[in-house]
Amino acid sequence: VGTISATVTKSPKINSENLEEASTKSKKRKNLHPEQPHPPKKPLTPFLVFAREERKRLGDSVPKPITEATKLFSSIWRGMSVKDKQPYEAAYAKSKLVHIKEQAAYEVALKEFYEKHPLLRPVSPDSQKL
Repeated sequence: VGTISATVTKSPKINSENLEEASTKSKKRKNLHPEQPHPPKKPLTPFLVFAREERKRLGDSVPKPITEATKLFSSIWRGMSVKDKQPYEAAYAKSKLVHIKEQAAYEVALKEFYEKHPLLRPVSPDSQKL
């Protein structure tokens, strides 16, 4: 009878020695210049606006696992009429307009940043082909 061997690989534990390395891996804005502008966040969808308000309204009675709370809110959302969803749709439309203005301002600021720091401009893959 043959023996079966299996190797179990454990994920490395985070300790004080590799804490800095682990924390920098999860950051999205690593290695960016401090003067580089931050892009604006996208607006919350109507459902997320609804869920945020429900969490505030219900307070501590919201189920603790976030997945359970999301299931609860999504079942309520699906049961709502179009008329009941309208305030959340309006809030989304308003925040989307704000986001469009912020995005335009960000693009101008980013263009100015790259004019000031031309060596930091990302290189497109097409320009590297020779």
